[in-house]
Amino acid sequence: MQLDAALRKLNLYRVLMATVLTVVAGGIAFGQPQLEVTPAPESVTVGETFRVSYEVSWSGAPGDYTVLPAELEPVEWGTCTLLPSKAYVRDGLNVIVQTVEFVANQPGEVEIPAVEFQYLRPEDVQKPEKPDTPMHLNASDAPPKLRADPFPLLVQPHTTPAWLFGVLGALFFFLLAAVAWWMASRRRKPSAAPQPFEAVDRVAVNAHLDRAKRKRLEGDFYGAYRELAGAAGLLKSKAPELEGRLTARADEIGYRGVRPTDDEMDGDIRTIERILAQDETIPRA
Repeated sequence: MQLDAALRKLNLYRVLMATVLTVVAGGIAFGQPQLEVTPAPESVTVGETFRVSYEVSWSGAPGDYTVLPAELEPVEWGTCTLLPSKAYVRDGLNVIVQTVEFVANQPGEVEIPAVEFQYLRPEDVQKPEKPDTPMHLNASDAPPKLRADPFPLLVQPHTTPAWLFGVLGALFFFLLAAVAWWMASRRRKPSAAPQPFEAVDRVAVNAHLDRAKRKRLEGDFYGAYRELAGAAGLLKSKAPELEGRLTARADEIGYRGVRPTDDEMDGDIRTIERILAQDETIPRA
């Protein structure tokens, strides 16, 4: 009876020890860093930039592990760049994200290379005796690693989408139609009718000139310029802006007391006489 009781106690002890070891081992495995990969798309275009994110996470304190930068080999089919890592806490897990940026330079079936991450525990690192002394590993073995396996990627050449040809064709059609409509409208547009000859009342113009010269001799410069403006009004078809200029000049003399010089008055009189002389050379319709 005592032997049976001892055997039962021993078996119970073994079961308890096995349970404790299982729980402890499961806790250690649960607390160790885990690696998850956010892969790239299945296909990209030559020259297109794409990224692959590698996420290392563990439970416990943030200082339980130190994750070293990713070990990445260069690729022959393009370029790869390791971007700055990010660290944060998510749902009670310590997360470190390292992102690799790739650019494919040639088409075909390529392979995203394997990526490895080394991680250290605080006891694996020997603290330096001096601040400027580098740290050393306590253990002789290499630190444990997390490895992301390679995966395939299809790199396609540059292709022009079919819808772009359709858009360009429609634009060309509308442009051609617009040009045809413009040319047709120009052909339909009637030519401008010839302007009828507008005769100049030379007698009236000369009468204004004679009165302007007489008022000038009398010292009535305002009246002289009013007569010159009247003569210019009869020549509006030959000199459209002359009447307005002479009228403004008359207002300056009459309301502001401006005294015109002899050269200015001679020039304005000769302008009207020159227009009359040119009118004599124009053949009448």
